[in-house]
Amino acid sequence: MEVTSLEDQLTDWNEPFASAHEAWDEFIHVVNTEGIAVFL
Repeated sequence: MEVTSLEDQLTDWNEPFASAHEAWDEFIHVVNTEGIAVFL
């Protein structure tokens, strides 16, 4: 999974996720621990 912010900051995960649900869970985990600003 790879996320590019509006300011071209890249957040990526090297290993693919087994499912879309697993990727979503990781996204929610990052938002809950580091805040949504990581992706903005």
